[in-house]
Amino acid sequence: MSQKTGKRKLFVCAFNNDPKAVGGLPSLMDEYLGELAKDFDETYFFGFSGVNNLVDDEKDRDFHRLVRDDGIIFESVDLTKQEYADTYLGLYNDIYWPSFHRKVEVANPVPNGFAADKKIMDVFAKRMIALGLSDEDDDCVSNHDYQNMGLGRALRNNGFEGPISFYLHIPAPDTEVIKQMVKHGLGTEEQFEEAIPDALRANNINVVQDQHSAASLAA
Repeated sequence: MSQKTGKRKLFVCAFNNDPKAVGGLPSLMDEYLGELAKDFDETYFFGFSGVNNLVDDEKDRDFHRLVRDDGIIFESVDLTKQEYADTYLGLYNDIYWPSFHRKVEVANPVPNGFAADKKIMDVFAKRMIALGLSDEDDDCVSNHDYQNMGLGRALRNNGFEGPISFYLHIPAPDTEVIKQMVKHGLGTEEQFEEAIPDALRANNINVVQDQHSAASLAA
C-alpha cells in the first residue's frame, strides 16, 4: 500500500479513457469530471491506453500521462495485443456485452478471457497504488462499466480498503442470464460466480435497471 501523500485523490476508472474520444462513456464522464474534481486535490482519469499503443510483449508495457489545462490527470496503461484480444475483443465484448443485453445466443467462448481479465486488472490496481492511491489520504475510486468489473477485486487484493463506487452502464445480468451463459459454454458457473460478483467489492453499486435486473437485485 502506498504511503500518505497529504493530497486527497479521486481515481475515475473507465477501460477506455481516451481524452480525445467522441461519444460513448468517455465523453459522458468528461462532462462531470470537473465537478467531481472540486472535492479533491488531484483527480485521475485512469484506463487503457488504446489500440495505437498495443505492445507485443509484457516487458514492452508502458504508462502514459496527459495533464489537461483544468488539472485533471489522464493516466493510461498499455496492453499486449493478446491481452486486448482476450479481454476487450473477447470476454468484454464477445461475452459480457451481448449476454448482459439478453443476447446470449450470439456470444462466443473466449478460452483465456477470465485469466487475462484478472491479470490486467491486477496491473491496473498496482499502477493506481504506485500513483499514490491510499487509504491514508481518504482517496476514493469511481469505477465504471462491465469491462472493469474485476478492478474492485484487484484493488482489495492489493490492499486498498478505501471507498469504491461501481457503475454498470448496461443492464445487469440476472441468475437466468448466468445460467444461459453457462449452458452456451461461455464459461463455468464457478468462473461467473467469481467474475460478476467482483463488482460487489464496491461500497456503492449503481446499475441500469430493466425488469430482469430489478428482479435480480430484489432476490
